[in-house]
Amino acid sequence: MAVSELNRHLIATTKQVKRKSLIIMTIKHKLITGKILPIL
Repeated sequence: MAVSELNRHLIATTKQVKRKSLIIMTIKHKLITGKILPIL
């Protein structure tokens, strides 16, 4: 029981981390494109 609960918790945290990193990546991408596009 404890092992399956731990696995479930790990899966939930990895999903949250992936979602957070995806948001950070999109923000960075928007900032980079926002800086490059006005120069072009």
